[in-house]
Amino acid sequence: MLTRYPLPSKDGYHTFLGPVFTALPELARYRWLITGWEGPALPENAGPGRCLMDGDALAALVTEEDPQWIWGCLLAFLPETPVEAILAHSIPNLETPAFWMAAELHHPLAVLELIAEDVYTGMVGTDVADEVYTLLGIGKGSEEEAALGLED
Repeated sequence: MLTRYPLPSKDGYHTFLGPVFTALPELARYRWLITGWEGPALPENAGPGRCLMDGDALAALVTEEDPQWIWGCLLAFLPETPVEAILAHSIPNLETPAFWMAAELHHPLAVLELIAEDVYTGMVGTDVADEVYTLLGIGKGSEEEAALGLED
């Protein structure tokens, strides 16, 4: 089952990923496929509306330039995942209802997914997302959990 986690905000906006990558430098070890984005200028180097970036480049972008992400899906892959295998699967389309009703990550080889939706960013995933969520300090009994209405 897919779990959707809200991320902490920055100045009332949820579309800044710099704090996430700063708190979790291990995110830089992944290879990232970014689709359907509005926000920072990125090369469409993996086809129309698709950008493939190594984690170090994405981490530098989000921590040094700290752009606002208005819309987009950022999928993380283990570094050993072949590019051909990543690009062989259908790409998430954020503008379809099916995207928002998915019960799994939007790519079968992805280990983590970050979604920027207007002024809300969600993290979805499995064990990796649970660990990231915990490291960001949103756990049982936290003020963030209560504010987000996540308590049981």
